[in-house]
Amino acid sequence: MPLLASPTLALDALLDDLRHLPDPFTEEWIIVEGDGTARWLQFQIAQQLGICAGLRFLIPEDLRAVSACPPVWATLAQGQGEIDADELEHALYATRRAAGWRLGAEGGAVQLRPGPYPPRAWAFGLNPRAPWLDALLDDLGRVTALRVLDLSPPSPPAEVRQISAARPEEVALEVIRASMAELRLEPRDVLIAVEDVERVAAAFSATFAGVLPLQIADRPTYAAHPVGAALAHTLRVLRGRLRASEVLALLAEPPIQARFSLKSADFERLEVWLDEAQVRWGADGAHREALRLPRFEEQTWRFGLDRLILGVAMTSGPRMFGGVLPEGEVEGETALLGRFVDFVEQLLQARHALTPAPMVTWAARLGAWLDALMAFDADNARDQAFVRAQLALAIDATPRPLTAAAIAAWLDDLLCQPDPASGFFQGEVTLAALSAPRPVPFPLVVVVGDAPAPLWATRRLIRLHVDPSAAPARPLGSPPPPFFPGPLPEIDPPTELGLDELARFLAGPIKHLLRSRLGVLLPEYAPIPDQVPGHLDGLARWRVGEALLEWCLAGTPLIQAREAMRASGLLPPGKEGQRRFDEVADEAGQIAAFALRLRGEPEPPKTFRRKISGVYLTGRLTHLGQGGRAQPSFSRPQGRRILDLWVTHLALHVLGYQTNSHLIGRARGGPAHVWLSPLSEREALTHLEGLVQLYLEGQSWPLLFFPDTSSAYHQALRGRADVASRRDAEARAQKMFVYEGGPLAPYLDGWTPQGGSRGFPRPAGYDFHDLAMLIWGRIEGFIGR
Repeated sequence: MPLLASPTLALDALLDDLRHLPDPFTEEWIIVEGDGTARWLQFQIAQQLGICAGLRFLIPEDLRAVSACPPVWATLAQGQGEIDADELEHALYATRRAAGWRLGAEGGAVQLRPGPYPPRAWAFGLNPRAPWLDALLDDLGRVTALRVLDLSPPSPPAEVRQISAARPEEVALEVIRASMAELRLEPRDVLIAVEDVERVAAAFSATFAGVLPLQIADRPTYAAHPVGAALAHTLRVLRGRLRASEVLALLAEPPIQARFSLKSADFERLEVWLDEAQVRWGADGAHREALRLPRFEEQTWRFGLDRLILGVAMTSGPRMFGGVLPEGEVEGETALLGRFVDFVEQLLQARHALTPAPMVTWAARLGAWLDALMAFDADNARDQAFVRAQLALAIDATPRPLTAAAIAAWLDDLLCQPDPASGFFQGEVTLAALSAPRPVPFPLVVVVGDAPAPLWATRRLIRLHVDPSAAPARPLGSPPPPFFPGPLPEIDPPTELGLDELARFLAGPIKHLLRSRLGVLLPEYAPIPDQVPGHLDGLARWRVGEALLEWCLAGTPLIQAREAMRASGLLPPGKEGQRRFDEVADEAGQIAAFALRLRGEPEPPKTFRRKISGVYLTGRLTHLGQGGRAQPSFSRPQGRRILDLWVTHLALHVLGYQTNSHLIGRARGGPAHVWLSPLSEREALTHLEGLVQLYLEGQSWPLLFFPDTSSAYHQALRGRADVASRRDAEARAQKMFVYEGGPLAPYLDGWTPQGGSRGFPRPAGYDFHDLAMLIWGRIEGFIGR
């Protein structure tokens, strides 16, 4: 019969038995629930008895080849009979440490023979509710003397407290600090029990950082072993369709990212490349055909890599080489492209090694992937040793060929178990799961949540009930401080400023400031789509139209442009792509023809360089002709497009050219036309000086100017100053900002046209109203539609 005892009494009984061992070097087994209990027992035994050389601490997985399967265990324990390999395939590969068993194969079946047993063993604190425990103890008791030291809940602790809180991590920190001071405890004496360790680990870690040391127990192996997690992630990606987003997520695994020397900022560039090269999914056409889909190369990895690599040697455009259209976005960044191509090539090569094979072959494959795809250093040396040890243990398993799915299941099972190394008694406050029984007593236990758990507190037990409506642990104060409490420190003005950079600033002064001064990169692109295009969405249609405009102006034959567009991957495959191309080509052709008529006889580009407000403003003015400057665009002629036209219009007149500037864009029923009328050289210089000065101010102050929103506000308020008109203009601007704010929304919490944003200071004369009236008011007298 098991001995029912509290942890202290069970420990005393074990110590009493160990004091009377006939030979301290004889191997004895102590079966425990986990490695945390083993370390605690080792510490207690060493304190009380000194060193016992023959003690071996085992967890149940060390004694049974399969979990939750008593009939199989009975067969194994008796060492009789044979078990079919198909029956044991998953069970064998779910085992992490099948110590003491020897596996062999005879006649297509697996024979399992038990190793030697010690003369006596103890079972300390095993979970009495485990379905396999009775069979395990009964079978083991047939071959060795076994004493079970079960733990029954002791009497209630001396003190129990019940607290409700909306933010339990803050309450836990405060009550733990108070209790430690009152009870004179160390951090190692404190256990925090939660229902889901992974869900709350980040919040508790951030709250306790710098105040109390915190260790997290019961974490899945993947959380503590990034090398193993990266290996399992690699196998999942290889078994799938190789979607672009999945491959980039795999590349972001820390060991893989380190192996290919990538920085976090590089991923934004890689996303742009893959989007421009139209990589979606599939290694190549043969990969798609193997999935019983039409075989076409467009939007595959081989298709995209060929475009990127060729783009290093050739400029982009309708000119192709060997049926491949070069992608010119990689110019000057060949080192980054080379590392990325190396990674993808390694991945494509590994995909061919997914055929069924014995475990010894799989171990070699996985080891080769570790060497090829991951970097190893002092920080992850333990992770590498852990993974390679698991591969070595698995080599002796059945020689029957195993599929990639079976190996993936084995890896997932291996990595989803709690990591024994992230256990207890490391001198810090321990955060652990409620679901795992704790036969080890802690003086102070804080239980977060209402679920019961077999946890013992010898001095104090505190229950924190999570109640979202409860008052926070400490006052959070008024709304968070503004994102910009004041202007940023002034910087030396640039010696040179490009016209295109000035236009980008006017298109989003706050976005420009966040990027240039704070390094905050707002997303310019949506996440990479994984689907092959079945139609042309808005962005793809614009990209096809812009490319066709450029080629039409250069006189590229339509049949050549069609072939180049097919090779770009932007068009849907087959006849649908042909039909969509004809639609866009007709629209782009009308815009190009209109621009050519307005431009007249072409003139060579002009170089602009003039010192304005202490800064050399430089640029290159294109699309010039006898009829003026005619800029075609496949966008609608509004907002930032007009501002860009305004900047180049001013520069053209500073050079002494008295001419119109035209913007021809897309609209329903035919091309849309916006133009700017001539102005004097002095006027142009004055306006350009104002824009440069605004740029310099915008390097320290966040200026509340948004091209379309501010234009809508100016249009609604133009020529009117009454209160009703002001309200109407503000309502229109607020409606426009919903779409134009985009990724700026988190930085503009509480934004209104009248009051600006509490997140940004407003220099005198530079609030939303002033900037809208200043910039668009100056353009108003010269614009025609």
